[in-house]
Amino acid sequence: RPPSAFAGYSKKMSSSGKKSATGYPRQDQMSPNRQDQMSPITAIPTNGQSCIILREDGSFDTIGTLSDRIENQLFPKKGLVVPEQIFLGTKDRHFIRFRDG
Repeated sequence: RPPSAFAGYSKKMSSSGKKSATGYPRQDQMSPNRQDQMSPITAIPTNGQSCIILREDGSFDTIGTLSDRIENQLFPKKGLVVPEQIFLGTKDRHFIRFRDG
């Protein structure tokens, strides 16, 4: 699962409140043939205010409002992160394990 899959990485948020850290456009913006090429979803952790759609290849989408702390971990100013496991809790509690440790 090469980092090149994240070539289109962007922190920009759409008007619907969705963010994406993938090289793919959001599924609702894809042609039907392209949707078959997306990596399968492995988990959708949620805390009632937001959720993160985590895919097998490490790409992910966020929906809702994430705390600044979580957002800084998932969207660093430099480099690229590949989350392996994410748990979201209440009161800004969370756990994120990255593939590189």
